[in-house]
Amino acid sequence: MELEQILTGEPWYGTAVMKVIEKADPEKTHSKTSGPHSAADILLHMIAWTEETTERLKGKSASDPVRGDWPDSSAYTWIALVTSFKSANELLKSVVVIMDEDLFSREVNDDRYRDAAEKGSYEELIRGIIQHHIYHSGQIALLNK
Repeated sequence: MELEQILTGEPWYGTAVMKVIEKADPEKTHSKTSGPHSAADILLHMIAWTEETTERLKGKSASDPVRGDWPDSSAYTWIALVTSFKSANELLKSVVVIMDEDLFSREVNDDRYRDAAEKGSYEELIRGIIQHHIYHSGQIALLNK
């Protein structure tokens, strides 16, 4: 499964997402010295969108994440965020594994758009969260330096 590959495997582009996250110094993950978001902010954003993706795959109409797009990470420790990220992705993987094959090509339940092309398919949704994880783990890797 491509999601598992980018999370913990040996993806073609370099370091797996979990390895990047686990290399972070917990003492520095809430620092915003390099831009508007800390590593903790970014990881909580990733969690929020993983949860939203899982809910969409389960049939919920598309919307912003329940936690919000960029929730405040200040109330969370880095360890709690890492644990939550792992759990959110385990749930996502378990939902993907049991999906009917024909569901992958169906359009996402999204009332915000009329045109099916704007809605996208469930396969595109899954690929999107994979790309989202890769992009933001690159940001975390840069903040780790």
